[in-house]
Parts: sequence; structure tokens; C-alpha cells
Amino acid sequence: MWRDIINALGHMYRDVDIQLQYLKVDKDVARVIYEALRGMNGDRRPCRFVFTFNSLAGALHMDTPTAMHEFSNAWINGEFFQWMIHGLIPKSANAEFALPTCPVFDKFQSPYCGSISEPDGTIWNLNNDFPAIVLEVGWGDDWPKLQEDVHIWFKGSGGQVRVVLVMSFARSDTGLDGFLDVVFVKDGSLETQRKEIWPVPENVECDPFVTIGELYGSDVPEGYDADTRLPLRLSALRAKAAAVLSKETLSLMQ
Repeated sequence: MWRDIINALGHMYRDVDIQLQYLKVDKDVARVIYEALRGMNGDRRPCRFVFTFNSLAGALHMDTPTAMHEFSNAWINGEFFQWMIHGLIPKSANAEFALPTCPVFDKFQSPYCGSISEPDGTIWNLNNDFPAIVLEVGWGDDWPKLQEDVHIWFKGSGGQVRVVLVMSFARSDTGLDGFLDVVFVKDGSLETQRKEIWPVPENVECDPFVTIGELYGSDVPEGYDADTRLPLRLSALRAKAAAVLSKETLSLMQ
């Protein structure tokens, strides 16, 4: 396993998606591998592995960030600042929340104790162990893993994660197809709001959203309504993609 990882590190370069997956991995072994990779990251490589370990399944997954991950993260960060600019959330949110790319989380509760996850994006109140909103991005072949990631975040965070945004993409004859799932808790069960990214739907759709209550939990700022919708603009997502991805990889965006 370690030899495979070292070989992959030697061949990484920008915008090529390298994936390594292993099953039946002991959580102590996964921790040793993670710590070793984290120590290597000080050499300023242009790419690094994004690390996910599901302790319940013993599944270790590592892949390199690509342009697809970059524009997705840039989009969710931009939406957060748009909420502030338009007064939907207070300007103090800029000091209360962090928007790190691929931060590590490893304080998961049962049944996911020992799990390690580096999400593709987060909106994270630093007073909490986990972010309120998580972004996970992958290809169609990654769908089973993405679905399991959703369960890790909701069950393993003790309720601190309130929304998981899942973007799934697939290569097609026209370029790139994709959709966004907004997964949230309603009446104790997980609900999903799905929106197509590409191909662009012919009929105009309402943008998906999260709420202030989902962002802040029980600490909604005074003077703000927990049910206020914070839009997730698909037009902005497509624009971010156009700025990052090559024309050859895009579906019709007009």
C-alpha cells in the first residue's frame, strides 16, 4: 500500500485525477498513513492527496484535487460572501466562520470513531468541532463513496453538520454533465434537494438554498430569522466553472 502511495506522489501533476482506494484498513494503520502524508505536505508540492477514511467500513480513499474541485470550492466561498454583501447574514460572520479548503476532521462519534475526512469545502464556525455546511465533490463512479460521506458527516458529527452539498459529475459526449444535491435534516430524516448543473435545464429553475438556521444552528444572530433562505446560485457555479475548466470539458452552458 505504502509503495503505491509513494509512486502516486511521484507522478502527480495538476488537473489529473489520481485515485487510490483500499478496503479492510485498520484505523491505526490509516492514522499512520495520514500523519506521514501530512508531514510530506511541507515540501510544497503542486498537488496533494485529499484523504478520507471510513472507520466503519475500513475504507481508505485518496485522490488529488483537480480543477473540478477548485471551482466548486471557489463557488461556495463566493456564495458565503454574497450573503454578507446582501445583508442576509451579519458582517460579523466573516470573523465567526472559516472557509478552509480540505481541512481535516477526525473527532467523529460512534459508529465512525477513528474516521478521518478532508472535505472539498466547508463553512465552519470555529467554535465547533465540525462545520455547519460541507461540500463533497466527485465523479459518477464515486457515488457510493459520496453517499457514505453524507452519512459520516451527519451521524459522526453529533448533529453539528446540518447540510451536505454533494456535486457529482460525469463525462459525456458533450463534455461534462453534473448535478448538485443539497442534503439536510427534516423531521429527523435526511431530505435531498437536487438541481441539474449541466446540461443547463431548458426551463428556468429556482436556485437551491440553505437557511440561516442551518448555518448558525441554535445561535441565530439577534434580528435574523432562522428560516431566511440563503441562495446557492447555480449561475455563479457555472460561471466559476467556465473560468477554471477548459472549453473541451464543459457541456453546453448557454
